[in-house]
Amino acid sequence: MSHFPSHRHLASWAGVCGGNNESAGKKMSTRVTHGNKYLKSTLVEAAWVVSRCKTSPILAEKHKILSLRRGSKKATLAIGHKILNAAYYILRDQTPFLPHTQDQKIIEQRRLKKIERLEKQLKALKQTS
Repeated sequence: MSHFPSHRHLASWAGVCGGNNESAGKKMSTRVTHGNKYLKSTLVEAAWVVSRCKTSPILAEKHKILSLRRGSKKATLAIGHKILNAAYYILRDQTPFLPHTQDQKIIEQRRLKKIERLEKQLKALKQTS
């Protein structure tokens, strides 16, 4: 990993970073770069598996949120980008992968926030009726 100065350079080389072509406030194409087709396809396949996996709820939840907003394919590429970033730091620092120990806590907090938001919407609907 010493060949790449940062995880951003690696993502660009792999072709999993999103494009950001903007001129005078007008957004143009957001197509991703070509990159290494073998690594890119492997990352996308891994992201697709993680998005449907119950053992990694954080990435699956992130994929679900992104796919609702941006579409399934862009969400899958974004999760592949996250996987590549994790792999970069694991290989660079020579440390074992330690998944979030607070996954369940984070999921519970998100669930409670969603319940609060939906209750607030329900109260607003009752008041307008």
